[in-house]
Amino acid sequence: MNITPWLAGAMSAAAVMTGFAATPVALAATHPTAHTPVIMPFFAGKTPLTRKPGTTYTGFWGGYAAVADKGVKLRYAAASFNVPSLNCASDTSGAASQVAAMDGITGPAEMTGIIEDCNADGTFSITGFYQLGDTDGFSTGTINAGDAIQASVYDNDSTGKYSFTVTDVTTGQTIVNATAACPSGFACEDASSEAITTMSANSEGPAPLADYGMENFTGGAVTSRNGTKGNFGKSKLWNPAEFALNDGDGNAAATSALAGGSAFATTWRSGS
Repeated sequence: MNITPWLAGAMSAAAVMTGFAATPVALAATHPTAHTPVIMPFFAGKTPLTRKPGTTYTGFWGGYAAVADKGVKLRYAAASFNVPSLNCASDTSGAASQVAAMDGITGPAEMTGIIEDCNADGTFSITGFYQLGDTDGFSTGTINAGDAIQASVYDNDSTGKYSFTVTDVTTGQTIVNATAACPSGFACEDASSEAITTMSANSEGPAPLADYGMENFTGGAVTSRNGTKGNFGKSKLWNPAEFALNDGDGNAAATSALAGGSAFATTWRSGS
């Protein structure tokens, strides 16, 4: 097993809305709570993209990626998961996110999914979001613990924009339906697709990983630019890579083995 450390980098702070599609649930440029998912140029401007099977990347993410072979571009990432309940009794500053993303290995990711934040009274809030560079948006719809969620990112080569979709399968709501172009100065290489649990952050840095128990990712899908379809398992055009969620002080969450190329679980261990 190869272990590749992530390097800390910039996290999204601005909240600028651009290019929205019509949405049954309105998106706001201001997150009702303080956190957004951690996104980083993981290798500080370098791109040591590892395409060897069995590589594990350690950092603020836990889950799996499909890492494209040299010369291959991807266009789609999707993840299905159930919303976990947070235990905020011992730490009301924690947060956790469940996400479908692209490009998380080579640079700041294009991502969408849900953010869960502990509140001061020990309850927690659940918000849908999308994020691309310094562009982000947050839903005002109702999402409940236990709901089945489908999240996806799609790079539309004909329009030059990314489409972000989050659907609450349990309630039938479209939580996020937005489009945004790759910002100037960002690579947007389409070199990997991910399904992950991630720590969240505010302007001061990463928040403690909230106790979410176990998160079950029940399915996932990956598509290449030429239309080849698959999942996070091995393909003729990409290899799987595992993310181990480690906040720098220890193993914050464990990632299970990948079943059938698309199902796995992440299990909370520590919020320190």
